[in-house]
Amino acid sequence: MKQYNNNAWASLPPELKVGGVVKGTVSSIAPFGLFVTVAKDIVALVHISEISWTERINDINRYYKVGDPVEAVIVSIDPANRRMSLSIKQLTKRP
Repeated sequence: MKQYNNNAWASLPPELKVGGVVKGTVSSIAPFGLFVTVAKDIVALVHISEISWTERINDINRYYKVGDPVEAVIVSIDPANRRMSLSIKQLTKRP
């Protein structure tokens, strides 16, 4: 069904650029990271290694729940493959 709808990745909003800060909502949680909805039909990944500088995260569910608001830095965007990577830890100073 998504193939027949407009491709949200073809015309990304101007505020979605590498290095920019984005606010979104956790849409699902996987063992390797968080999927965050940052705009309509655009979901990005926060890899588990991009959550904290100092803490080793073994169970993401202890820190985040589906529906939680999240703020993160856009690390990379690949519209052709419909992928976006985010980093929560880059919002804080590196220790």
